[in-house]
Amino acid sequence: MKKLEVWKEAVKLSKKKYSVTENFGLTIEILSQLIVSRDLNFLNEEDYLKLRNTIYKISNMLNSLRKLQLND
Repeated sequence: MKKLEVWKEAVKLSKKKYSVTENFGLTIEILSQLIVSRDLNFLNEEDYLKLRNTIYKISNMLNSLRKLQLND
């Protein structure tokens, strides 16, 4: 599979996506996975809300850190 050109291009695209979205994309992906887990009843509402709040907290902290880095 690693010899297929389409696979190589897909990997490049994935790397570019992560480099562009960085922290924002990662937290959104995790949040999406939590929503799906809750909707499929793998996660109860209480745990979902706790984890969602943790994601928001981390996301805000990462955004603040990124702003500080941009201002340096």
